[in-house]
Amino acid sequence: MSQSVVHVPGLPDDVEVRRSTRRRRSVTAYREGGRTIVPLSLYFKNGYAKVEIALAVGKKNYDKRQTIAERDAKRETQRAMGRRLKGRTD
Repeated sequence: MSQSVVHVPGLPDDVEVRRSTRRRRSVTAYREGGRTIVPLSLYFKNGYAKVEIALAVGKKNYDKRQTIAERDAKRETQRAMGRRLKGRTD
């Protein structure tokens, strides 16, 4: 069985193994579902494009409902304040 560990000069072997293990776990978590790969930054180094990525977990339905309720309450408050300010003649 072949390993996909690429030797990088100057790095101890245990760092390379940990790096490949972390990468394998990330890909497995993404494939199993429930997680999304999110690009954090994109930069160029030595002629290569590099992307920093993170694994993100989506919101649960009850979190989404709570967020929607908070947003609706804030919108209603802003409407009431707007009506009140428009009614004034200062």
